[in-house]
Amino acid sequence: MEILGVILGFGYLQEMFVIPNANVFLEDVISSTNLEKKRMYSVSEFVDAITPMANIVMSDIAAKKFNYGVSNGLRTLQDAGKIKMEHIHDQEDMWTLYPLKAYSNDSTITHITIM
Repeated sequence: MEILGVILGFGYLQEMFVIPNANVFLEDVISSTNLEKKRMYSVSEFVDAITPMANIVMSDIAAKKFNYGVSNGLRTLQDAGKIKMEHIHDQEDMWTLYPLKAYSNDSTITHITIM
């Protein structure tokens, strides 16, 4: 069961609790979409592309907020060079990442580039 969860990106089973591994799941979802590499997408375009396969982890889409797991998954993918998240000023389409002290300057994003 634990191995299957890791392969599918759901996470690790620890004392009967699932610890999410959202970056693996999101990376698999992104590779399963028609999103092109080296192209910048608005966050709403990105979310629209991944939602059919990622609705199990997406929660507050109407409020344009990413939950803790998805925020950490996106940050991990950026740290690994798989995506690039940006905040371009004067854009109306802004999404909020779950706030973390270690990432205090990246609370809002407007665009994601698939690397």
